[in-house]
Order: sequence, then structure tokens, then C-alpha cells
Amino acid sequence: MQQRHRLYLSAIAFALAINYGGVGTALAGNNDATIDQTGGGNTATIDQTTHNPGNAPGGATADITQNGNNNAGTIIQDNGSGTIPIHATIHSTGDTNSGTIVQRGLDNASATIDQTGNLNTASITQDFPNPNPLNVFADGDSASISQSGTANNATIHQMGTSCGLCNDHTSASIDQLGTSNSATVNQIGFPTMRTTATVSQNGTLLVATVNQSGNDNTATVTQTSASNNALVTQNASNSTATVTQGGAIGQSNATVNQSGTWNEATILQPASLNDAIIVQTGLGTAALPNVASISQASRLNTASITQSGGGGNHATIRQ
Repeated sequence: MQQRHRLYLSAIAFALAINYGGVGTALAGNNDATIDQTGGGNTATIDQTTHNPGNAPGGATADITQNGNNNAGTIIQDNGSGTIPIHATIHSTGDTNSGTIVQRGLDNASATIDQTGNLNTASITQDFPNPNPLNVFADGDSASISQSGTANNATIHQMGTSCGLCNDHTSASIDQLGTSNSATVNQIGFPTMRTTATVSQNGTLLVATVNQSGNDNTATVTQTSASNNALVTQNASNSTATVTQGGAIGQSNATVNQSGTWNEATILQPASLNDAIIVQTGLGTAALPNVASISQASRLNTASITQSGGGGNHATIRQ
């Protein structure tokens, strides 16, 4: 087993070499790196710059597979081409593994982390590069995290990932199966436009948080079973948020805060002992909406809708 570890440490060194290597042109062209780890306590890092000094596009693809416990995998990709999609994938099986993907200034980049086991951590960051954030944005990026197990944590942070003049879309998706899992999606900062965020959680004692700031905005949170919490905040333009919390027992909480223009929020809680809050501030239009709707289909539930500012305003609570 020790020999297996040494072999994969060599693979790490090789992956770094082909992306940064001693030869000038090795910095970018048609990147490709794969690392496989078996056992515990391994660390793997792939760092890819996807343009060379002559601005010729690279075709970066990076994969890390981890089997075992206490492994750490990191993929960093930056300075990308606007025409060639860039991909990064981390798969891990086992407990207390961590996966991190950072993609900076990449157009049409995709990042995927799949984890099976307990106490795992997954983080994806897609944003524009420093120190030049005014000149370069990352357009049309997508991020996806899937986790199965207990006490897992997933975070997606996207900023400046849809340019103000483009018709592209930025998407974030987190899917979790198990107990005591948490999911966070941040999509913030101009010009993060035309964004979608989806969180799907199946189990109990779950926490979902979605923060969005920008234009267009869409957020969907689905939680099955009982004792879950969902918070969606949109500081907002055209908005839209839908939270569905199922389960036979309930005991879940859902809050949607929307400030900004059109707004629209729906919370569905079919069981009992749930709490739902919708707050909408502002303006409306595109034929006036604000609109807020809460539907609770059982007993001992509480619900509140607050609407202020201009717009069409509507409010419906069904209990």
C-alpha cells in the first residue's frame, strides 16, 4: 500500500509539471490531468493555467478520484478561453474526505464534485480573476455537487459569472441524500446575471441556504422528510424563489426574503408543525407582480407574508 501512495505522489508531481513545467509552452496547451488515490490521508492538487503566454487556448480537463478516508483533493483552473469549455471533476468514496474546485476567469467552465460517505466537505468557487476584475469575467459557468451520507457539507460560490452583455446562464446545483447535511449557494455581485440555483435534499435535519444578488435570479429548494431549514435571500431583480418541504411529520422552517423588483415566492409545506415566512420589498413590474403564496396542508403551522413598496402585490396563505 505504501508503494501505491508513492506512485500517486509521482502522478501529482507530473500533473503539476505538465501545467507549469520547465518548458514555456507547457504552461497551457491542451491540458489533461488525472489522479487516483486509494487509502487514507492522501493529498492531491492539480493547478492548471488554461492560456499560454501567446494566448493560445488550452483545453483543460482535470479529474481526481479518491477512495478511502481523510483524503484531500484540490483542482485550480484559471485564465481560460472564451471558446473552449473547461472541466473539473472530483469523485470520492469514504469518510472525512474534502474536495475543492476553484475556477477563475473561465468562460463556460463546469465543476462537479460527487461524494459518498460521511463527514465529507465539498466546495466549488467560480469567479473572476484578481487583480483585474473589471476586465475579465467568467461567463456561463456551471457547478454541481452531489453528496450521499451523513453530516456532509456543500458550498458553491459564484461571482461575476455572467457578463452584462451576454445571453449566457450561470447555474449551481446541490443534491444531498442523508441526515444532518448542509448546503449553501452564493451567487453574488454584478454582473452575475441570469442565474439559477437548485438545492435538493432528501433526509432529516437538513439546512439549505441560497443567497442571490443580481438580475433575473431563480432559486429552488426541495427538502423531503422532517426537521429541515431553508433560507433563500434574493437582493434581487426579477427574482422567483420556490421552497418545498415534504415529509409526514414536518417541523420544518422556510424563509424567503426578496428585495428588488418583480419578486415572486412560493412555499409549500404539506405536513404539520411547520413555519413559513415570506418578505417582499419593492417595485414590481413586467405587468406588476410581487405575488407571494404559502400553502400548508396540515395542523399547527404558522405562516407570515409581508409586502411593502410598489408593484402588483398579492398575498395568499392557505392552511
